[in-house]
Amino acid sequence: KASGVPYGPLTLTIAMQTLATMAAFSAPTLAPKIADDLGVDGHLIGFFVSTVYGIGIFSALLSPDFIQKFGAVRVAQFVMIGTIAMLAIAGSGGIEALALCAVVLGVGYGATAPVSTHLLIPRTNPKVLNLVFSIRQVGVPLGGVIAALLLPIMAVNFGWRIAFWAQVLPAFLLILAFQFYRRNWD
Repeated sequence: KASGVPYGPLTLTIAMQTLATMAAFSAPTLAPKIADDLGVDGHLIGFFVSTVYGIGIFSALLSPDFIQKFGAVRVAQFVMIGTIAMLAIAGSGGIEALALCAVVLGVGYGATAPVSTHLLIPRTNPKVLNLVFSIRQVGVPLGGVIAALLLPIMAVNFGWRIAFWAQVLPAFLLILAFQFYRRNWD
């Protein structure tokens, strides 16, 4: 942190945004396989995305109160629990499960930016604040890129449900990583 960059919180918040965004982009990325397998029209994927982000808007607005009450680390862990729940629901079911998992992910997804802000602002030198927040935001497109590169390969080789399930372990490991820092950061 000699440079004024809080590498620990920055790394974990990038990872949180990457994994949550990858989960959010999973259904759109896998939509052709899902639509073919379930016998539904692929255009329905628009409802998935709008549900995740629509609910995420309200989640973002409500999350600062939860961050103040429970701490940013605990809320970050909640985001990852929501991500795991979304992935497990999507990997287990059909069209109804996909509708439900969009709601589940949306509830937690909106908290990613407020959590990051809460962890980074007090630990970042004001001279590098814009740089740190720009780097932190890389997690969003990175999640989309990873989803676009890996998930189609997984879906073709192992099935679209496995492509959802394969994302659970990294999210679980991130929950554990956040726990390691909870006492110092919350």
